[in-house]
Amino acid sequence: MVSHKTMEAFWLDMHQKHHLPSLSGNGVNTIPALGIEDLLGPAQVILNIGVGLGCWEDYLAGLGKTVDCLDITPEAADAVKGVCRTFYTAPAALPVGEYDLITELLVAQHALDPVLEDHILHAVSALKPQGTYALQAPDFSSAPDGWDNSSLGCQMAGSVRRGVEVVSAMVARSRGRIVRVIGVDWYPQWNLAGYIYHIRRWDAPRP
Repeated sequence: MVSHKTMEAFWLDMHQKHHLPSLSGNGVNTIPALGIEDLLGPAQVILNIGVGLGCWEDYLAGLGKTVDCLDITPEAADAVKGVCRTFYTAPAALPVGEYDLITELLVAQHALDPVLEDHILHAVSALKPQGTYALQAPDFSSAPDGWDNSSLGCQMAGSVRRGVEVVSAMVARSRGRIVRVIGVDWYPQWNLAGYIYHIRRWDAPRP
């Protein structure tokens, strides 16, 4: 078994091996998964965080959208070659006020709180005034005694646990506001639920 000392090393290994169980390939299924049926049509410039297999980017490019990508693994750029306009490896590099829609699916459960908050901070800043950031974040509401979010094994398994109040506080500190929350029950037998957050800039026009 390969031993990874950092998440960067883990994701590099997964991309080099094209490890399908670890790399999401949601494509068109991303639309219902993030509840963006009404948002996708008008959106022309879109950022996706977490490239995976590149299926979502391929789908968006087929619709004629301008697509940018953010992934901590430079090698992930190979999966979106020819469809991604600009490939970023750090949230701080994102342009300000650029995107109609930002999507982030199956990423938060691998990220410690400071990493996720960094995503949120720069994603909110990268939105256009009327843009939306659709973020999926599982809520493991019944962690066993001794559960350690900080362990590398927990991060690699996608089992980082956080409640809705934690995500809400991150959004507020990032000068964003949550305009919609969609509850999802993935595996009720394990008490594994989650939420889809639609986030806008704090200064975005209100209905």
